[in-house]
Parts: sequence; structure tokens; C-alpha cells
Amino acid sequence: MSHKTRSFPHAVLFMLLFCCTAGILHKANFIIDAADGSIWQGGLAIVIGGLTAMAGCLSVCQLDKKLESGATLSVMSHYTPRWFATGYSWFSYFMATPAVIAVLSWVMGVYTVNLFGLHSHGAIPVIVGAGYVLFIVLLNAIDYHFAHKLQQVTTVLKYAPLLFIAIWGLCFADENIVPLAEHLHRTFVEGESSAIGWLCALSPVAFCCEGWFAFNTLTKHSGNKKAEGLIVIGSLFAITFYVLFYFGVAQFGLQIIDYGNDYLWEVLSHMFESKIFAVVLMVFGIIAIGGTVDTMVMGHIHYGEILADGYMLPQKFSDNVGKKQVPVLSYLLGLFSILFWLGMHWLVEETGFFKNGTPETDFAEIAMICNFALWSVLYVRVIKEYKVGNIKNVFLGIVCPVFALVGTILFVLGGAINNPLQFIIYISVALLVFALGVLYNYFKDKDDPHQEWSKAYDEKSNTYLE
Repeated sequence: MSHKTRSFPHAVLFMLLFCCTAGILHKANFIIDAADGSIWQGGLAIVIGGLTAMAGCLSVCQLDKKLESGATLSVMSHYTPRWFATGYSWFSYFMATPAVIAVLSWVMGVYTVNLFGLHSHGAIPVIVGAGYVLFIVLLNAIDYHFAHKLQQVTTVLKYAPLLFIAIWGLCFADENIVPLAEHLHRTFVEGESSAIGWLCALSPVAFCCEGWFAFNTLTKHSGNKKAEGLIVIGSLFAITFYVLFYFGVAQFGLQIIDYGNDYLWEVLSHMFESKIFAVVLMVFGIIAIGGTVDTMVMGHIHYGEILADGYMLPQKFSDNVGKKQVPVLSYLLGLFSILFWLGMHWLVEETGFFKNGTPETDFAEIAMICNFALWSVLYVRVIKEYKVGNIKNVFLGIVCPVFALVGTILFVLGGAINNPLQFIIYISVALLVFALGVLYNYFKDKDDPHQEWSKAYDEKSNTYLE
């Protein structure tokens, strides 16, 4: 499938529209909380997390240049053993992606009930979030093209609350950020805050980096061959935007930590005397997160069909039904996985189970950390490609993958320190799902006419078996 070729400026604009996601809208105050109230260390964590994601994308970009698609599954299937690609696909499909969608849709529910003067506790935000997900799935089933156009509109509108709050906080709010020099003195001389707050803050930052996993697909879709330039520009734009929004929110003071999930409504209420403006911006906030949810749901409900086509799920999940040729079973399985994790999120929030670390750590953060960890296999592959001479640029073949590997280790350490119990339990379940995918591949591999795909790397010929 060929993509429309765009000029470089057009391709840059295309990337900028999609590179920022709404995760930072939900996690800004939690980053400060995880950093032990250190605003500067939280900002450092955002920069480290963004640069790690950028280095990872630049590394993977070297692998997908010869592929038709830049999607992670395509790269995994071509450059790793098939059993690993299947295990990764099962983890991504049944755990990582639906967990992130579940948390974001729940946040939409929280912001919706905030409009009516309610707080985020209880089942109502979960029910509202499930309603949003059902609406998006039905919209895609009824009119996929309209759903796609709606996703494009929300992609543009999501910048409204992010930009407005950033400008307002930086320009008009009371000064609440301690100067950097004074902060360093308090941290390292007086010991008022943790010196590793930035490491702990990487856990919520990981949640904000979910958009980077689509960067390589977007560069392919843009049709422009200058993929590295697009990734760098898009990443630096996203990092800058995140930092501006983060420091804009931080200007409202450390009390935003106490607001928890309701912090955005509290901030907007303090910005305006008239509630109508706060309501309007809150609606834009819902649209902002809705755009991200719509994009992820659109991909997720079709992912089962893609896996079935690749013999990583039973073939019946790729069967299309009706005049619109809708893969009903793929839609239903994708929807069920989202609703399952939405229910799990409600259970964790209501029971307080796992709440032995950072107060608002959720499993979606750990899901993203696991995703980064699994991507590290591709970083190692890039280094091997450089050593055998298939990649000539030392920056892209060595510096970027090594930086991405180091950053991934920091992500894992941050997640483990933040909430050890939840981290261990989630990792254990993730390994179980990964193992089930490997077992499925073992028993079903004989049915795959393309079973020779990427079974091994041929060291002698320096090529991958196809």
C-alpha cells in the first residue's frame, strides 16, 4: 500500500498535529507528586522521557525503511523471531493498549462528571467512560470514514486547552516555582526533597509518551522519505509543548497535588470568575482526550483482524460481515479487552489495592514501561545491524539505540520504585500473557503459510530470513 507523498513542510505539519497526545493533560500534577513535590525534577523527567522515546523511534526507523509499513507489529515480525513477535502482539493487544484506552476513557468520565459539580470517586466516571468507548466503537462500525474525519478534527482541537492553560499559567498565575538555583540548594544541601524525584517521575511520564509508539507509522503514512527529520521535529515539538504545559500548571502551586484526578477542573475554576469559561475549556479537555481515545480505539478494534491475518489469532477474527465488511469478532474482542481493563481500573481505584506507592500510580503507566522494555529488543537489533555494516551512521546505529536502552532502564527503575507491588504483579501477568502468545505461536505455526518469517537472523549472510 503506497501513501500519498507530501512535501517536507506538509509532512512536518502532519506530524505536529499528531505528535502530542492528551496524556500530559491528566498526568501533570501526578508528575509533580511522583517527584516529591519537586517541579524542576518533574520537568527533567519529561525531557528525559521524551528524548528516550525520540531516540527509540530514530532507532526503529532504521529497521522499517525497507518495510511497507512502519507499524511496530510489522517491524517486530520482520526483525525478531516469530515467537517473540507473537508474544509482543498478545501483550500489546490484550494488556498494554486496552489498559491505556481504559484509563483515558475513565479520565473523560472524570472530566464529564466534574462539569456537573461531582468528584471522580465512584462508578459514575467508569460508566461514562464506558459509554464513550461504546460510542466510538459503534461509530467506527457504522461509518468508519466519518469516525476518521472526527478523529482529525479532535486532533486539532486538543491543542486548545493545553495551549491556553500553558500560556495562562506562565503569564498570569502567581509565581509558585522555586528558582532552579534555590531548588538545587534545598535538594542537595538541605535535603528537603528527594534527589531521585526525577527517576520516580518517569513512571507517569511514560504514560504521556504513548504517542511516540505511532511515530514510525506516521512517518510512513506521510509519504516523505526524510523520516529522521520528521521524528526529531515532531519529538522536540511534543517535548517543548509538554514542558510548557507542565510548568504552566505548576504555577498554580503544589496544592494541585491534593486535587488528584480533579485538578484540571480546580485549576480552570480558579482561572475564571465565571464558570462558563471553565466549562468551555473543560469540554475542550474532554475533546482533547477523546481525540486520543478515538485514535487508539480505531487502531485497537482492527488489531485483532491484523493479528488473525498474520496467523497470531484464529482466522475467524479476520472475517468481515455485512455490506460494510466489518470484522465483528475483532471489534467485539477489542471492545471486551477495553471494558475489562476499565473494570480493573475501577476496582483498583475503589479498593485502594496496590496503593502502597505514589498515590495515583495506575497500571497504564506500567503498561507503557513494559512496551518500552519490549522495544529494547529492536534497539539491540539496530546495534547489530550497525556492526555488520547495514547501518552506516554511528549516531543512528549506536548513539540512539544505546541512549534508548539507558532511558528504558530508567523507566523500569522509576516504575519499580514508585509502586513495587503493583509493578511486580503487572509484570508477572504481562509475562503470562506474553507466554500464552508464544504457546499459541508454537501450536499454530504449522498453519501459517508464511511461518518462515523472521525465525532467525542469519549471521553468515548478514540478512534476515524471509
